[in-house]
Order: sequence, then C-alpha cells, then structure tokens
Amino acid sequence: MKRVNLELYPAKDTPIEIRFGGEGKVFINGILYNPDTIDVPIEEEKPQTKTLRRYEIILPLFFNDNTEISGTLMDLTLDELEREFGGVSHELNRILGFWKDEKGFRYQEQNTRIFCDVPNEPDSKDFFREYKETLKTRFKQQDIWMVSYLIDMV
Repeated sequence: MKRVNLELYPAKDTPIEIRFGGEGKVFINGILYNPDTIDVPIEEEKPQTKTLRRYEIILPLFFNDNTEISGTLMDLTLDELEREFGGVSHELNRILGFWKDEKGFRYQEQNTRIFCDVPNEPDSKDFFREYKETLKTRFKQQDIWMVSYLIDMV
C-alpha cells in the first residue's frame, strides 16, 4: 500500500472531517481526493439518502347517508398533518372504491387520497395509529384505509 503524507492548512475556525473509504479513498469534508495528487479533488461524495415512510390515507368524499362531506373537515385534516410533520399532499382526483362487507353487500364510494412523508420512526407510526381513530370518528366511518411504506429520498 502506498503511503501519502497529508498536510492541511484550514482557515481559522474551519472544521475538517477526514474519512477513509474502501480502496484507499480519502474524503476531506465530503470531497474525494486522489492520493497521487492529493490537492486535486476527484468528485464530491454522494450525499446519504434519507429514509422516510409515506403514509397514504384514503378519505371519503361522502358520508354513508350520501351527504357530501364538508371541505372544512378535509382542511382540518390537512392542517393537522402539516402542523405535525411540516407538510402534506392531497390529490384532488376522485378515487372510486368498491368493496363488500361480511354479509356480501356491495358498496361503491367516492374517495380522495392524502399522503404525508414522515421520519421512519416509531413515534410517527404511533401518531398515525391514533390519528386513524380520530379520522374514523371525524368522517363517520367504520374503518379508514391507511397504508405506509418506506421511501428513499434521492
């Protein structure tokens, strides 16, 4: 293995981070340097991806008695999620849903979808488990379809 002496002269109060990667790679403050010509950067280190979890919630546009749900309830829901996690998205398209209950009765619904990308942490999962109960009451539903899955920010 080739030995390289390295002298660094940082500006006053400038922190320096040196990391050694595989295959003799040297990263100084996130920039990959060629050990043969240590003063010439090769490329910047790729930033780490941030793993998040997306929660998707399907909400009805009509109560079970076919009266339209007030936009105020949807606005309240969006405001709560934005306050809790800093952002939320709402698709304005109508989603038609069909399902059968345990007696075989067929339902047809008009729904909308909201989703929120949040830290992949137990606290987030706990929040949404509790929040689902709030939404069931708010929208007068037996159940609310809510799913989550991992996403990687690139």
